Order: sequence, then C-alpha cells, then structure tokens
Amino acid sequence: MQATDNRINGSKINNTCGVAFYDPQTNYSGMYKVNSLASIFTCEATAILQALAYIDLRNLVDATIFSDSLGTLEKLCHFQTGSNHIVMAIIDRWVALRHKGVKVEMVWVRAHAGIECNSRVDWFAKKATQLGEPLEVKIPYSDVIGTYKQKAIANWQKIYL
Repeated sequence: MQATDNRINGSKINNTCGVAFYDPQTNYSGMYKVNSLASIFTCEATAILQALAYIDLRNLVDATIFSDSLGTLEKLCHFQTGSNHIVMAIIDRWVALRHKGVKVEMVWVRAHAGIECNSRVDWFAKKATQLGEPLEVKIPYSDVIGTYKQKAIANWQKIYL
C-alpha cells in the first residue's frame, strides 16, 4: 500500500496518560502508555510522532494524519527554534520523510463529531492509559511545572477555602 490515513489521539484519565494512532486501511493501531506527568498536548504530539514513525516503517509515499488537537497542529505550523523538544522531533521526522519523497499532510478534524475512525482512535487512546505499551517520553519542563502548580493550587484551596 502506497498511501494511508492515520488517526491520532492522546488521553489523560485519572492521572494516567495514553497515546494512540490508528490506520483504518490496515486496521492497525499503536497504543502507548506515557508518563502520568504528561500534558494532553504532550500526549497528542507524541501520538503524531508515533504515527510518523509508523508511516516511515511502512515505506509509504503518501499519508495523511488526522488530529482533533488544533493546538498541536498550530504549534507545528508556528514552531520556533527552542520549541518543545517533541514538536522539534516531529518537525525533524516530517522533514526527513519529505527528503525521502514521502508526502505527509496533517489535517484537523472536529473532536466527538461522530466520525467513526476518530471515535475508534479515541477509544484506543483511552485503552492505552491502562493497556498501552510503555513508551519512554522525555516530559517537557512545562508539563512538570503545570502538574505541580495544579496540585499546589488544589492544596491551597483545601486549606484556605
């Protein structure tokens, strides 16, 4: 097969994080469990990175990645040197694929709009929080700070409100 569409999603449930991609043409899904400190942005970006690795592994020449994470796709369009290392890894992989003659497009789709393939990858991402293959992802500093900031605010509210 020379072309494929991939759906990606990330999920954060009860302090567990999962990422998934789904190829409806082959019915193949990749499900990964990542560090619980990851933000939903990091989960979505990691799912894109895993989908790019899958595209590369299959030696495809044309692929489309569908994501319901507009923020992640916008970040990829407006990245800067020194951006989040996962964003930079996506850009590097995307450029490497382009140099190999692989055309990869990324398309935003509305979340929870009843699109069957998107519902399926959402389910895979939720399952990945429990059953996904463990994936080592270097969590961005901003994710760690954000997590601890939320905990500090919650503790403050318990004490003073």
